[in-house]
Amino acid sequence: MTQTSAVPVLALPQPEEADAELRDALAILYSSLNHDVSVGLRHAASFCELMDERQAQTEEEKSLRGRQVAASASDSQKVLNMMIGLARAAMRQEAAAPVNLQEMAMAAQHEAGTDFSIDLPEGQLSVPPLKTHDILVSFLLTLDALVDDKDSLSVRLEVDQDALRIVGQGASGQVRPIGLPRFFKPFKFKHEFPPGKTKPAIFTIKLFAAWMGGATSVHSWPEGNGFCLQTIIPAKAA
Repeated sequence: MTQTSAVPVLALPQPEEADAELRDALAILYSSLNHDVSVGLRHAASFCELMDERQAQTEEEKSLRGRQVAASASDSQKVLNMMIGLARAAMRQEAAAPVNLQEMAMAAQHEAGTDFSIDLPEGQLSVPPLKTHDILVSFLLTLDALVDDKDSLSVRLEVDQDALRIVGQGASGQVRPIGLPRFFKPFKFKHEFPPGKTKPAIFTIKLFAAWMGGATSVHSWPEGNGFCLQTIIPAKAA
């Protein structure tokens, strides 16, 4: 794969840049709470108003409105729990520890249900193990969902001085240049909210990396038919 030659290599942010990255991630979180939670609550309220206003409803209509109220409120509660849980996980204190990158990649592939070929450096690296694992799992889930042509997909981990960089790319008709500014918005893509989902994968990468003092970026290929996703977090040689 040669597409990344035209994509800027993501570097570990300086302190002021890291602060801006975290503020950006938190702004996306607050926006999601405001939109994705409030929409369901507004729908539930609207259905309740219809039940009050239409006194001559049949039992079937009342039952339908009741189910609509319950479904809308349930969706809002699910999103709220999901986003609060994600924020708590990001803020949880976690010390760095030596991690075998090959073992971490195998565990992440198993959890994500993928079997991609991942280019890995040898040896160990000292990183917060749980958050790094979550980032890699979310990275693999994102690539699996958004890369249409799996033959074009590539994933690699790079050790760059005091940092670990994860790079993934592939051809995709779902990721267009015009949509890149909203790429990390939770639930932007349909795969982000299937039954049983515990968190939005793309935003997990953004939030966790930012909380760790790192950064995340996405660029489209020059031809506009694919994308390159990168994240970088602080790390030390173990």
